[in-house]
Amino acid sequence: MSRSSSPLGVRRFIETVDRPAMAAILGLLLVSLVTLYSVTHAPVPENGNPALEVGRGIFWRQIMWIGVGLVALLVGYSLPLRTLEDTVWVQYGVVLVLLVLVLSMPHRMGAERWIILGPLQFQPSELAKATMIFMFAHHLARRAGNVNELKHLILPALLLLPVFGLVLKQPDLGTGLVLLAILVPMLFWAGLEPLHVLLLASPALNLVVHLWFHTRDESGMWFWILMLGAMAGVTVWRRRHWVENSILLLLNAGARFLATAVWERLHDYQRKRIETFFYPDLDKLGQGYHVAQSKIAVGSGGILGKGFMQGTQKELAFLPARHTDFIFSVVGEEFGLVGALVILVLFGILLTRGITFAARARNPFARYCAFGIVGYIGFQMMQNVGMTVGLFPVAGIPLPLVSYGGSSLAMTLFLLGVLLNLGRSWREY
Repeated sequence: MSRSSSPLGVRRFIETVDRPAMAAILGLLLVSLVTLYSVTHAPVPENGNPALEVGRGIFWRQIMWIGVGLVALLVGYSLPLRTLEDTVWVQYGVVLVLLVLVLSMPHRMGAERWIILGPLQFQPSELAKATMIFMFAHHLARRAGNVNELKHLILPALLLLPVFGLVLKQPDLGTGLVLLAILVPMLFWAGLEPLHVLLLASPALNLVVHLWFHTRDESGMWFWILMLGAMAGVTVWRRRHWVENSILLLLNAGARFLATAVWERLHDYQRKRIETFFYPDLDKLGQGYHVAQSKIAVGSGGILGKGFMQGTQKELAFLPARHTDFIFSVVGEEFGLVGALVILVLFGILLTRGITFAARARNPFARYCAFGIVGYIGFQMMQNVGMTVGLFPVAGIPLPLVSYGGSSLAMTLFLLGVLLNLGRSWREY
């Protein structure tokens, strides 16, 4: 039995694991526990909103989930890479079945995201993130072709479409964005040129701009004509790719009409989130309340922060979702710029080591897996931090390894176990 396929014990793990990456992971988990202790042990004001209270049980459950997640990390670290690649289609089928099944589950907070089996609850969308990383890596390693030609992007798009559609049906816009964020960096690693990234993104950018026009009750006809003129110019300039450019021209032409259809089908809270992102001061007591309170918390922390368990936004229960989506705001308030930089540096170490693993891996599947995991962690980190300071819209994306979570934390640690495995065994694959 080769070393890459033999089971690894804890002692072997300690001896072989990449120490900088593992130290960053443990550091972020420690930040999570310290912050959640502060959040859950804050005295609740007598006239506070009960809906904004965070029970102390969350801290102890996080300890339990970290234990489960560390076991998952060991599993990912010990699992042969060939097993992941050989079972991608089985994983894909299971994910599709679970995503269909979850739509029949009872609603929680207006969404159908959890499969509930007695005391056991988990989100299939978290499993979908890992599965799509392995599926895209399998495709790009085996038969990617020239990813700068549109015909070679059809299969990845077809693989993504049913999973993406079922996730949006829940509705879970945040996970949908993460799935897209996984694919784009992997295509870039496969050789997709920056110009092609921009051209491929142009229909989505066009859609976003027209959604902005809808928030202003404007048609945006002048922008639509300008975009079509620019795309027509690109089509003439890149005559060798006239088929792809013509398709992109048609997609940009339809973006205006798609924006109208999307806007009409969005839930009220989703419309409010879009409007609040474009106009942060529009609804400070409604949908804009989260971001407004978050910016107050981060800004009031200063350089060194107010001190452990001394954050007023958290203590007075002004800051919603302070144990999940807005946990970075608590760190900023209590530990200031220094605490925020510690988190960013730890993520920087982890992502840098992941890119190093991807760059030196000999096996194509291993390379794409590593970069897909880096893209997954990096996007969620940037989106969450950007959301707390008002740079990005609120999309319900937790801060990896730091926010309270069950299935999301366990799956993230499993993927990091796979990443560490690639770093250990890059010569063998």
